[in-house]
Amino acid sequence: MLRALPVLPGPELYDIFIDLKEGKKSINQKIDKAYHSLKETSALIKDLENDLIERTDKIKELKEKYEDYSKLAEIEEEKIQPLIKQLDKAVGKGRIYERIVSFLINIVAGIILFVLGIWAGPKIQTYFDNDRYVKNNDKVLSENPTENEDLIPNLVLSDSLRITSKLLVIDGSVEENLNYCSHGIKSYSEMDIYDCSFMIDSVEFNLRSKYLFDKNGDLESFWSYKSEGPLIYSKKDLDTDERFFEYIGGVKLSVSLNGNNIIDSKDTLLIEKILEKQKLIFVSPRISDDGKIIRIIYEYE
Repeated sequence: MLRALPVLPGPELYDIFIDLKEGKKSINQKIDKAYHSLKETSALIKDLENDLIERTDKIKELKEKYEDYSKLAEIEEEKIQPLIKQLDKAVGKGRIYERIVSFLINIVAGIILFVLGIWAGPKIQTYFDNDRYVKNNDKVLSENPTENEDLIPNLVLSDSLRITSKLLVIDGSVEENLNYCSHGIKSYSEMDIYDCSFMIDSVEFNLRSKYLFDKNGDLESFWSYKSEGPLIYSKKDLDTDERFFEYIGGVKLSVSLNGNNIIDSKDTLLIEKILEKQKLIFVSPRISDDGKIIRIIYEYE
């Protein structure tokens, strides 16, 4: 009809009318979508609210249970506290008792080991020293059977025997114990009083010190042997230097015979052999820290 009117632009008005109709329809669709979205959002918010309420209720329930258990724990702690204190006392007493017993056991064990060490130490040392010396002496005897008849042990002692000197020597029965003196080595019967090395058959002995006794058995002089010769200290020299006199063991030095033993101060020394020809008494040797065989030889008349 609009197209039949000559004055009005029919097609244009129709297009405008169509556009307005479609625009209204599009707005209605958008409003519907917005409504559905709001409805879904409202439902989601309601679900979240219900979930939060449920969780809040559970938290309140847990809090109430926690408070109940806390009160119960306080009550039980008050009841059990005396028992805990009693147990602590009992355990503490037990620990103190165990410590005392352990301490006493350790002390007793230490004393026993100490006494055994004092008693058995010299015997063990003497055993090994003798074993080493016997092996080396057996070697010497086997190499020189006719020269060493005087080395056979002889433990027969006379009641009138008197100790005249005490010699501290290094036993040269092994190769390591060589002469350190500047003088030559002589046999014992030919050595001079200033010589510091001597031989008995095939065995070399190096003097380190010598104690000379008077007829009453008192220390008369002390000789300290160096490579260049001996340093001689008279009784007067020793009396004026008390510290040195004590250092060499001369303050309480006394030597006597008791059966097959020699009592040297407070030490009881086992006689190993007596050489009647040289008038020498050998006692069991010991090994020094540097591996040398240290021996004491007593001269007698």
